[in-house]
Order: sequence, then C-alpha cells, then structure tokens
Amino acid sequence: MKIIDKKSDKKSDKKSDKKSDKKSDKKQYYLNRINNNIVRQIAKHIPDYIKTFVGYYYAILHMTLALLGIFIILFSNNLLWLSFILNLIILDSMAIVFIHDCPLTFLERKYLGYTSVSSRSDWLYQLDILYECTHDYEKQLELLINLWSIVAVKMLCIISMDMLSIQIKN
Repeated sequence: MKIIDKKSDKKSDKKSDKKSDKKSDKKQYYLNRINNNIVRQIAKHIPDYIKTFVGYYYAILHMTLALLGIFIILFSNNLLWLSFILNLIILDSMAIVFIHDCPLTFLERKYLGYTSVSSRSDWLYQLDILYECTHDYEKQLELLINLWSIVAVKMLCIISMDMLSIQIKN
C-alpha cells in the first residue's frame, strides 16, 4: 500500500499553479502588446472615408491591371509580353485556388464591402444572364481559364506563323 503525503501533493499543486499563472501572465502580456501596438492604435482612429479611399484604390488597381492585360493580349505580338501575361494569369489562378478569391478582390471586399466581381454579377443578373453557381471564385477561375486559353492560342498562332515564315504586319 502506498501512502500519499498530503503536504507534498499540495506543494506540487502550488508549483504547477505558479507555472500556469506565469504562462498565462506571459501570454496575456504578449496579447496586450499585440493589441496595443502603434499600428493597431492608429487603425482604430482611421475614419471610414479613408477606408473607402483605400478600397477604391484597390478597385482602380484591379481594373487597371485587367485593362492593361487585355490591351496587351489584343494588340501585342511580342511573345515575351504574352508569356508575362500568361504567368500573371497563372499566379492569379493559383491564388484563387488556394484562398478561394483573387487577392485584390479580397481587399476590395474588405474595404468597400462589395467587389467588382459582385458588381459584374449584379449587372449580368439584370441582363438576365445567370450563372448556375453562386461562388465568386468559380466565376473568376472560369474567366481566367478562358483568358489563359486565348493567350495560349494566340502565342501558338504567332509561333506557327513564324515557323511558316508568314509575316505579321504591326
């Protein structure tokens, strides 16, 4: 039969309580430092109109990238530029697969509360053009797959025409 000493049991309980108190105090200290740092303090005082301004910045950046990409796809015969656009499309597609949203669309939704994708979906809905799915990332991925296909076909046509010595007028 084993005899349990109550005093030693109480001492070990007190030691473990002190260790857990130190750990929780240390954890609380770091949580307070994170929550009370200068960036978070400034962010608490940012007015809504500045957040809206930042949201419009991301929306304009998103539209500018899309329009310049479309311009290059339509009017450039340079394989280097087309391969650059192809790589951008691939990177955006990978981001959509991993985080289920385009990074710029995510930032638009964060700061504006709506996105260019949702605006486009609403506009298409008013024209009685409906998607079967309701997920934005599926629509974005479908669009990017179609864009990738168009750029790849254009690049293949340019390479084929170059191989056959057919001149393309600029």
